[in-house]
Amino acid sequence: MNAPDSCWHRIDEQLPAVVSRYYRLLLVVGPPRSGKTTALRHLAEERGWALVNVNLRLSERLLEFTSQQHPHEVQRLLDEVVGEQRSGTLLLDNTEMLFNLELQLDPLRLLQLLSRNRSVVASWAGSYDGERLTYAVPGHEEFKRYSTPDAVVVSTESVQLYKKGPAASAAVMESA
Repeated sequence: MNAPDSCWHRIDEQLPAVVSRYYRLLLVVGPPRSGKTTALRHLAEERGWALVNVNLRLSERLLEFTSQQHPHEVQRLLDEVVGEQRSGTLLLDNTEMLFNLELQLDPLRLLQLLSRNRSVVASWAGSYDGERLTYAVPGHEEFKRYSTPDAVVVSTESVQLYKKGPAASAAVMESA
């Protein structure tokens, strides 16, 4: 089984546990070209779930606003995009725009809020070491680091699964 196949299987295996959590969020974490998009596309085809290209859909909607209005409109616009999707589980890919400093967002918090009423599987271009979730690298202007995020994390790099937060154990389980 290659990495993208393994990744979508691990995502699919973990989704039932996500449903009972306060934030029904599963993050697929890995560097660019590590199989995140391939795994999400496969799940969309297999399960009939909506797959949203966040960068594309959000940038299209932000065109009608000035750059000064973007920080005030972005969360509402993303809520609209998500609300238009009818599948119970929503797949979000190409989420890099959420880290744009001009938008003044906390990307993890935004994804958590989106996952309160439905399961959300979101790609995250970064890394996870079992304790810290990062986006970009230290020194990069968009660098973010979160300690013990309240989400289920599937890492494409280490082929490991992590569950964090009050509703999950802190155990690290290695994938078979």
